Amino acid sequence: MRIRLLLCCLLFGFSAIGQVSLVDDINPTGDASPLKLTVFKKSLYFTANDGTNGRELWQYNGTNTTLFDINTTAGAGSSPTGLFPFQGNLYLSADDGNNGKELWRGDGTSFSLFLDINSGSGDATPNAFVEYNGQMVFTAFQPLPVAREPMISDGTVFGTQLLADVSPVTNTSSNAEFYTEYNGNLYFSGASTVGGANGVQFYVTDGTGAGTQMVKRINSSGDAFPRDYIVYNNLIYFTAEDGVNGRELWVSDGTNAGTQLVQDLYSGPIGSSPGFFTIYNNRLYFKASHATLGTELFYVNTSGSIVNAANINPGSASSLPSCLKVFNGKLYFSATDGTSGTELWETSGTAVSTVMTKNINPGSNSSSPKEFTEYNGKLYFNASEDFTGAELWVTNGTSAGTIMVADINPSFGPQGDPEQLTVFNNKLLFVANNGTSGRELFEYTDPTLSVQHQELNKDLTIYPNPVSENFKIDNESQIKSIVIYNIQGKEVKVFGYKQSVYGIANLKSGLYFAEIVTDRGVVSKKIIKH
Repeated sequence: MRIRLLLCCLLFGFSAIGQVSLVDDINPTGDASPLKLTVFKKSLYFTANDGTNGRELWQYNGTNTTLFDINTTAGAGSSPTGLFPFQGNLYLSADDGNNGKELWRGDGTSFSLFLDINSGSGDATPNAFVEYNGQMVFTAFQPLPVAREPMISDGTVFGTQLLADVSPVTNTSSNAEFYTEYNGNLYFSGASTVGGANGVQFYVTDGTGAGTQMVKRINSSGDAFPRDYIVYNNLIYFTAEDGVNGRELWVSDGTNAGTQLVQDLYSGPIGSSPGFFTIYNNRLYFKASHATLGTELFYVNTSGSIVNAANINPGSASSLPSCLKVFNGKLYFSATDGTSGTELWETSGTAVSTVMTKNINPGSNSSSPKEFTEYNGKLYFNASEDFTGAELWVTNGTSAGTIMVADINPSFGPQGDPEQLTVFNNKLLFVANNGTSGRELFEYTDPTLSVQHQELNKDLTIYPNPVSENFKIDNESQIKSIVIYNIQGKEVKVFGYKQSVYGIANLKSGLYFAEIVTDRGVVSKKIIKH
């Protein structure tokens, strides 16, 4: 029975491995390290370093990758950031080597300088893009004495202008960030020197200079640093430091009087440092620290009270919940009970229903699940085992259905470490390292979605099978490579191109798997060696 179960798992695993493929070895001499994966107009845009042009903007249309070389100086790179879709264009911050880091845009086929905000070679470095009332709001450094302040754009050069000089004292910046829309207005964090040293406080704008003002000076002695904004129960919640209670949870109805501390959850100046805010089942869940409960899972209910969802690591020890994600009617997250390490947990909203979904890395070591992303009705994530390291995993919400999708980097020790999981073109895109290509862009297709894969699997035939010495492949597609694995998943033979026959006479008798890469996709086949 154990052998049959192992065989089933291997068959599933190799089928899944067959669905993971390298999109393009963008940097053939090292790591391309793609960043900012952004879906726009049926293509995926990202930044990457090909080892020749520096970090530039790239496009993947589902078939081919295309470089947009904004800074044409060899090796310089334009270092794009932002990547914000607005009114049929993709906006970004980039440096062409002449104008500094400025506001660029493109329709997906070409990109050009939209506006040199900080004229000359100085950097405007636009960031914190958000759409508000049909316009684009962002923060950029403008020529002194204005400095770094909020801007607003209707998508035209003439309609792109200073929204408000929040910190109007000469040569001082508000560094506005964390824009969040609530109740028809846009709330943000910013610094000002008006009326004394206000520091970074809680602000609001209605899209006009006159309608931009401080909501409340939360910390009268310094910076409040409000952040982590989220709208829940017709109020805006965030974290801030009032100079007395440390970083705690705050709430506002948009008025000065209605902006207040929810609760000093960790009494005294230490602060509970709430984070990972997620709305589930009409509650606002988050992690926070408590003097007697440790760092655990809490929620705010509709009455505005903070409740401990469960003391997962009993007593004052901490479960350290993180990466909260709603999936299939439950809330999933990473946590430790103090015995099993950091593993995959779930809750339906009660202490009794807060349980470990699966101990992925048995024992006291952690699998540390993260990067939770829903794709085709399943939850994919990055998790680690002692043997494989951090690889791509999936769960359907059950322990039995929580399995490794693929050992992307099959070498012992190194790991694939998939990150930036992004759904695009009915596939799961991510950045990983397969051990040979460096850190590049990969894609995974759920076999249930891949009709092409099913057709390829049906049309491709290995014969004879069982095999004594040589086998042939009946297939109309062009074969690019074949990798033979043994039943333990170890690579034992590689064929780099289409041959008339494939020899495996040197292999021992037993069961093997052939991963066959063609111009139509990847398929796995079982081989029995006499």
